[in-house]
Formats: sequence, structure tokens, C-alpha cells
Amino acid sequence: MDPFGLYSQSTFFVKNREVQYEHFFTVLSHMMPYCGYDPRYLSDCVNETERRILILKNIFYWMLAISAAAMLFLIFFEAWQSHDMGKLALATSTSLTAVVYFLVVGRLQLSKVEIFNFFERFRQNFPSQGHVAVNACLFIQNLSVVFIMLWLVLIIIVCFVPLASILLFSRKILFYPVPEFMMHGLIYFLTYLWSDHIVVFTNLQYLTLTLIIVTLVSLVCLEFDQLAHDVASLKHLDENELSESLPTLVERHIRALELTETLDGFFSIIFLIRFVLSIFAIGIDFFAIMSLKNPSDITALVKC
Repeated sequence: MDPFGLYSQSTFFVKNREVQYEHFFTVLSHMMPYCGYDPRYLSDCVNETERRILILKNIFYWMLAISAAAMLFLIFFEAWQSHDMGKLALATSTSLTAVVYFLVVGRLQLSKVEIFNFFERFRQNFPSQGHVAVNACLFIQNLSVVFIMLWLVLIIIVCFVPLASILLFSRKILFYPVPEFMMHGLIYFLTYLWSDHIVVFTNLQYLTLTLIIVTLVSLVCLEFDQLAHDVASLKHLDENELSESLPTLVERHIRALELTETLDGFFSIIFLIRFVLSIFAIGIDFFAIMSLKNPSDITALVKC
């Protein structure tokens, strides 16, 4: 279904693209539609290099997803072995946080093609496609509401689920500041290592990282909400006024699309750092265990 003509052929969609790349991206999008780029992004590629970069970025997303899944499995396994219900609840909440993150970022990525193509069609075909304006206004308004609702769900998962789980399952609530608990769900997911003594994050770093994430996502949601209001205001303009105001509107809201790239790049860097640190930590643990002469020392090593 394409009621608004958002995915049809336009200036952003060039014919005779490489079929094998289209097929590759289609397979990826069907297997993991909210993690990585959509096949339609190939239309934005100018040369072979850009297409290869997009393919590599999809592979990088898969590496991040596999790394995150392995890390969460280790958290669940450790919590099950130690019968630590608080840690188990935290692992559950961080799993949900990861799902929400991929939904939000993936939806923002897909929306870029939709918005660009809508504005392009609207600007070129308005005299004969005036009815598209009303439908597209409703479409973008609903899209912005979805963004904001997903962000509210993310806040609830990150803040209240870990806090409630700790209040219910852990007795250490009196020994920690409340802000750390409120932020602990997301940060625990991003920074968990097998050996906690290798990398230690302070409370200030917890708070700073979370504030950056909150700021980036909030800016994106607010920008798309403003975009919806601006597009809705176009319904009251005639064709002459529209031809004057639409290019300015498109140019002004390009920053909304740039914010999505900033958010995506920020999370990608965080995941990459965590992945590298995890490999480093696993290597140190492996050599530490191999260097032990007495097998009974392994228990002591694990407990420290």
C-alpha cells in the first residue's frame, strides 16, 4: 500500500540500480527491518563507493545486534547462576530498552525517505496533486506522535522498571543515590563487562551520558513535532503562497533529518566502544584463568 505516493518513482529514485544490492538490502530488511538501512536508501547513492559504505554499515549494525544479544545472554546467565533477582530484572528492562531503541532509531531512518519524497512530490505536483497535502499532513502528524510515544515508553522502561525492580528484589537501595538507579537500566546495558574491575563508570558519567541521550532523542522528537505543525499549516495556503513558503520549510527542517544521523552515530559509537571493551575484558579474564596453577583459585577469581 502506498496511499500517498511516497515510495513511487521521483527525482530521488533513479532507475536501473544494481539489482544485487537491492536484493541484499531487501533480505536484510526482511530479517531485521528495524536494525539498519532500508533498501530504498540505495536511491540516494551517487556512486559505487557510497553503496558499499551502506552495505558495510548494515553489517556493522548486525555486529552490534549480535554483540548486544550475547551480552544480554551473559547477564541473564549470571543472574540465574547467582539467583540475583535484582540483576535479572535489570537485564529484562535493558532488553526492552534495546528493542525500543532499535524501533525509534530505525523508524527515524525510514522516515527520512518518506519526508523527502513527499516534499519533492508536493513541490513538483501540487497543482494536480492538491489532495496529497491533507493526507500527508495527517501522516506526518501521526508519525510525530509515534516518535513521542516511543520516547515516553523508553523513559518508563529506563527509569521506572529498574527502580521498581530494585525496590522489590534488592536490599541495596539505601546504599545508592536514587539518580543512579533511575539511569542504571540503560547504562547497565551499554557498559556491562564480564569483569567489573576493568572499567568503572562513576555516577557523574552515568548522569552525563544519559543526559546526552535524552537531549538528542528529545530534540529529534520536538523537531518532527514542529514539522507536523508546519506541514499542517500549509493546508490554509493557496498555490502561490505555497510555492514561496515550501522551499523555506524544507530547508529549515533538514536539521530534523540531520539530528537523526547525530543520534544514530552517537549510539553506534557507544556500542562500538562497549564491544571493544568487552573483547578486551574477555581476553584479560581468559589469560588470568589460564595463568592459574590451582583450579580452586578460579572460584576466588570469579568472586573478586
